[in-house]
Amino acid sequence: MNSPAAPPIHSFLAQQVRDGASAGQVAALVGSTWEHIQTALAPVIGQRGVAALYKRSLHLAAKAHPWLAAAQGSSPGEDFALLRAESAKRSSAEAATAGGALLLSFHELVGSLIGPSLSGQLLGEVWIKFFSGSSAQDPSP
Repeated sequence: MNSPAAPPIHSFLAQQVRDGASAGQVAALVGSTWEHIQTALAPVIGQRGVAALYKRSLHLAAKAHPWLAAAQGSSPGEDFALLRAESAKRSSAEAATAGGALLLSFHELVGSLIGPSLSGQLLGEVWIKFFSGSSAQDPSP
């Protein structure tokens, strides 16, 4: 089965950094994207299913970015808070690179499980919100 074409996540996050986004702003964007993913997928696969996809994506991305392993909590809400906190401790470029790797791992995982068409139907709005970049412009508390 072919994976859906990878969205330009890395280049978008790199542009956010070039535009002056701080690590905290990048962390807010990536964290809010995970919250949108949870909102989109939980009605279909449940909270535990979303948590399993997050943990697997985190495991895959942590191979290249070991500090991401610290972003695994005991609940999805805690996971996303830990992801924001760990990312905010890094440089904005490092937060963007690791956040991009995490989102791409998820994208590829979901695409391999359900196919590009269904993935696009379920997550299209998530990617639209992500690429709007609104969270990167507003500092996270």
